[in-house]
Amino acid sequence: MGLSYRLFLLDPNDTIYRLANAKFARMLLDPTRYRFQPFAGHRIRSADTIVALDGGTPVEVLRITCGMLTFDDKGCLDVQTLWRRESARLEVVMGSVLCPTKGDTNVVETASQFIVQGDRWTLSGALAERVGAAALGEIKCPRL
Repeated sequence: MGLSYRLFLLDPNDTIYRLANAKFARMLLDPTRYRFQPFAGHRIRSADTIVALDGGTPVEVLRITCGMLTFDDKGCLDVQTLWRRESARLEVVMGSVLCPTKGDTNVVETASQFIVQGDRWTLSGALAERVGAAALGEIKCPRL
């Protein structure tokens, strides 16, 4: 059994788009080359999925993690904002591991926690089912 990572973006109308891992990696390196006009000037919800594979066939969604991606006015991924959020997430996690709380004292920087919380959204039951079905290839969704 293997694993597959699949990334989906959801527009304000809950349309689910599949973003290939290779294209996302290229967007991180050269965001101005990849423009998505419908997302211009918006924060777009993302759903990262981990799917179990049996003989290359998706059989089960193991995990869905929700986040946000910001696009500039030209429709390019705002990589600086993404890295700032990922750095804050790492700071929160590492702070809890390296500097565990003692009593009532919380040593993790509150600003980082605020950034991380602003990057989260909750996947509703019906939408979670649709994202899961897209991750398993049961429903077709447009590719970016």
